[in-house]
Amino acid sequence: MKLKLTSIAIAAILCAANSKATILGITTNYSKLNVSLTVYTNTATTTNNGVEHTSIGRARISNKELLAAFADWNGVTISNKILSDPTWKNAQLIYDWQSNQVCVADSSGTNILFYAGTGINSGGTNGFFTLNWIDGTGPFSRTRVTTNPGSDKFTEDDRGFFEYSYSNSNTGDSTDVWGRGGKVEQFAQYWDSNGNFTSWSDSESFRPINADNTVVLHNENFCAVDGTISASGKGKGSNPFLTPDE
Repeated sequence: MKLKLTSIAIAAILCAANSKATILGITTNYSKLNVSLTVYTNTATTTNNGVEHTSIGRARISNKELLAAFADWNGVTISNKILSDPTWKNAQLIYDWQSNQVCVADSSGTNILFYAGTGINSGGTNGFFTLNWIDGTGPFSRTRVTTNPGSDKFTEDDRGFFEYSYSNSNTGDSTDVWGRGGKVEQFAQYWDSNGNFTSWSDSESFRPINADNTVVLHNENFCAVDGTISASGKGKGSNPFLTPDE
């Protein structure tokens, strides 16, 4: 079983175009995001010589499928291999620390084309992809150099949460895939001899899992999901979300 993403939407990520893209925002603090999830569903039961057989189908949700879906939600189309919005050709998934959500950015990573956490609710389409790196806090290790110049480095074990939701009132199609699981965060903040923040680096590794009647893929409930969601990035100054206050 495969996700019902149109070939037009997938091609929209790969082809070039002529019109100018709409930039919704700019970020200077982001991490590149990588999503690799598998959704498990039951296939239709078959009968052969009195023997009934039901198997498990699998659908993938990765950066490719999400970018295709987000492009489709935003009306990005292709005609004669010409993309209606050129910047989506090299679009990428990021986690924007300034707005604290998953976003689609152009090839630079700084120009935001779509705020996926905020999502869309227009023309019968209602969809979003939310990601909460800290849905529950756990233990951590930390090394802080309190002199100038100095640094603050920590590793924290938390619980993460994600939800990918989509519904179309025109077609009746509905998807709501979500999960929780362990998440490891490694963060470092550096400052100079005057105590001014100079740079930061971060990595996130989240392994969600879930099986529930509320996990729905294209109107089919009682689905399961597992996989990984990870991110890594670095920036100048301080991180607006991760840098400790003290």
